[in-house]
Amino acid sequence: MTKLKGSGIGEIISNLVTEVDEIERSDIPQGDKTRKFKSLASKVKNSLYMDKRKYRGNGLKNRITANTYNTYMTRIRKQFDDRLHHNFAQTISRLAERYPVYADELNSWLDAPAAEIRQKLGALQNRLKEIMPLAEALSSIKPGSLSVKKYSRLIQKYPEWALYIGSLGTDEWKSAQEEMYQAFQQGERLLDDLGSLKVNHEILYHLQLSSAERASIQKRWDEVLGEKKRSTVLIDYPSYMQRVIDIITPEFIPTGTSRASLAPMAFALAAVSGRRMIEIMVQGEFEAVGRYQVKFYGQAKKRTGEDTGRTIYTLCDAALFVARLEQLRNAPAAADFDDIMGPGDDSYRSANARINTILAAPFNAFAKDFFGDDRRVFKDTRAIYARIAYEAWFRYDARWQNVDEDVFFSEILGHDDENTQLHYKQFKLHNFS
Repeated sequence: MTKLKGSGIGEIISNLVTEVDEIERSDIPQGDKTRKFKSLASKVKNSLYMDKRKYRGNGLKNRITANTYNTYMTRIRKQFDDRLHHNFAQTISRLAERYPVYADELNSWLDAPAAEIRQKLGALQNRLKEIMPLAEALSSIKPGSLSVKKYSRLIQKYPEWALYIGSLGTDEWKSAQEEMYQAFQQGERLLDDLGSLKVNHEILYHLQLSSAERASIQKRWDEVLGEKKRSTVLIDYPSYMQRVIDIITPEFIPTGTSRASLAPMAFALAAVSGRRMIEIMVQGEFEAVGRYQVKFYGQAKKRTGEDTGRTIYTLCDAALFVARLEQLRNAPAAADFDDIMGPGDDSYRSANARINTILAAPFNAFAKDFFGDDRRVFKDTRAIYARIAYEAWFRYDARWQNVDEDVFFSEILGHDDENTQLHYKQFKLHNFS
């Protein structure tokens, strides 16, 4: 992969943050600030990828890949994640006046951090999208105490509207119905207005990838997926699992302080849980809740919402998994992880990215040696786990009786987007029983 010259992405980010701060502190009109933000974003994109004068002909050899460009742009945007749009507070106050039913909820956003506001915005939008189907369902139910059971079933489907729905099954249903109609009428209009609400700092809207750039990256991902679908890998299940269990069963006794000493146990724990490297080594929290089940918190790459945890399968005894994980994290070679995940370096990489950087080489080297195949990497354990879990539990656990396999993979892997699991079907099992 081509790398940026000089101080690279760190210098680009540092300069951008400085210039954005200078523009914000200036006394120029907001319209002029907007033009300057747009110009800054264009300058950043050109320096990384888009300059047709620099990146043409032989110059294309010096250009980073589209995927790397996307990664860098994500890193850049994260520097402004905690900043709000200059019109945000004014817009929220106006919406609160226009929609009094939702005024308290909207006004509470004014004191919340940006990340929390985004979550609350998404939650409110999802709730308001339920108005139309909920209104249709309510139209077939006669209000009053005789319909309590019907309303109870409806509450299970629309828990966010429980207070309104439950009130319709009482003797005071007329006033409750009027309040609900008000909430519905205002909510439908509010939903439209929320669609144009700008939460993020203005620079972020100019740092988005263009449709052409997104199409290019998506095309590459489609090609990768196509290659995976046409180059499946056969895993001998008994041999694979026996070797993994042989690593996990004995007490973990660290041998030195090299990162490589962590690799075998980390690999085995990832293999039996399907968790990512960073989830195994640092941020995952696990509690045994069954012989082969753990409650897992700390999902990496989680896009939205609060992490309420999820129950996942383990391919070994759950208590043993938790015990070995604790031993691994207490190893001398992992003693400096807190320092590494502390204040960022001049590359502006996330804490998780810094941990991945120091572990990727030794962990991937172990994976290649384990499989005897230079094409294999540590994260292949995740896809293999998904296939084993599917064969072992999908048809037999009542938890999945009303869903298809896409939902199964999405749930056990923790994907917000069910389409993501399409990339995890490359491996097939031989001699599974």
